[in-house]
Amino acid sequence: MVRVTIHRSPNGAYLGFESEGHADYASFGKDIVCAAASVLMINTINSIELYTPTVEDYKSRDDGGYLTVVFPTGTEEKAKLLLDSMVSGLKQIEMRYGKEHLSVEFKEE
Repeated sequence: MVRVTIHRSPNGAYLGFESEGHADYASFGKDIVCAAASVLMINTINSIELYTPTVEDYKSRDDGGYLTVVFPTGTEEKAKLLLDSMVSGLKQIEMRYGKEHLSVEFKEE
């Protein structure tokens, strides 16, 4: 299962997110759940870098099963909108394919 944890402050501001695991929906190279979740998260990081002044620090593993992103100085409005969109997409995948393949959790810090 891909487990995505969205880290937020008590006022709802994004602090970062992390993802680990594999969806195991289909065999390697054919897993549409894993591919969809990966595209949403990577595109969000790329869009934040390209279109906003928000700074992020991210790390991933070469095997593709782990990604962590931290926003050390917080997020501004455009980045928040991009992250809201990512979360919406991930939640839709979770609803469609089930928590046994993708789980989205929120952690308040």
